[in-house]
Amino acid sequence: MSRARNMQFDNIATPGAPVWRGRRISPLTSYSVRMELVSQAAALPEHERRRYLNERLTGLDKALTDDEVGAVEHWLDCEEVLQGRAKTTDYDGGGGGGYGPASPISSDWMDALESHARVKKMLPLRRRRALAILFPMTQDRDWMLTMPLISEIKDAAAALLALDI
Repeated sequence: MSRARNMQFDNIATPGAPVWRGRRISPLTSYSVRMELVSQAAALPEHERRRYLNERLTGLDKALTDDEVGAVEHWLDCEEVLQGRAKTTDYDGGGGGGYGPASPISSDWMDALESHARVKKMLPLRRRRALAILFPMTQDRDWMLTMPLISEIKDAAAALLALDI
């Protein structure tokens, strides 16, 4: 049985340069990449803009507003830190991955995690479940979003915004 890999080969970081990169597509495109895609699309003629974005954004990206993406991305970042997959810096100052399953939590994250814990308790169970389903999808290469799940995640994002995390 073969498994489909959600990969996009694109020249997102270097417009005009013939350096194509393969990037793993997450069900939720990060806010910074999303803004870069939108700015690149703005430079295209009107008739190509929609096709360009449709090829690069997932169904979840298209369903969420920028504010909702920010709220869900913050939620996922907090969950990632709590799971021990915190992003760390290496000795050169560049970004690195987590150091195994037990990365130390930086003191910078403590306020955010405290707020996250409060919001998690206030969030209705159905909304928490939708976000709990999304989290492992962002960590894995194989995922498939259905329209009902996208709708649930959109409702969860709206609830996060209403709780003002």
